[in-house]
Amino acid sequence: PTLLELKDDKICFTTDTEVSIHVVGSGFGPSHHQFYVHGAVAKAGESFETVFAGYGEDVDTSEVAYNEVFEAGDELHFFFRGSHTGDRSQGAINDRLQRPLQSGSNDDRLLILKDGDTVPDYTPAFDQAEVEDFLSSYIEEDSAGELRVVLGPMDYIVLTELSSFEGSDPRADFQDLVFLVQFEEVTN
Repeated sequence: PTLLELKDDKICFTTDTEVSIHVVGSGFGPSHHQFYVHGAVAKAGESFETVFAGYGEDVDTSEVAYNEVFEAGDELHFFFRGSHTGDRSQGAINDRLQRPLQSGSNDDRLLILKDGDTVPDYTPAFDQAEVEDFLSSYIEEDSAGELRVVLGPMDYIVLTELSSFEGSDPRADFQDLVFLVQFEEVTN
């Protein structure tokens, strides 16, 4: 059965589903001076729960950062934010946080990829790694030479651009905070 539907960058559940999120990586700011990022999720109508808050070097890809059961009819929403001036010595500076990115707002700074999708080709800002580097465990080259996402049938990769640029800005690189979201049907 279909567990969920993707609608306007929100995930809508059609059956009870366990959601697990791993942080794949974060590359917000130059590699020698990473900036603070914050990513959170919520069921529609509920408060956001932090999945990750920190700097790229704080990412633990082996950790399940979030795990929750969603019931049929629930929606999973994302919220992301970054601070260009909040380095480790200063912490996040709240009055310097970038424009928030929230699912359901039709913001082109949020990309959700599924199995078989072409990996977007973005030039990284500063001296950062490319999005392909963050996704290396989840991509392979097809017979035509295109890089394709390789995931389970109910998994998604969430890519974010947290700067104040539009997603179409040539400086947008969509690897500011990257999540792997996995789903499993709950059986009683």
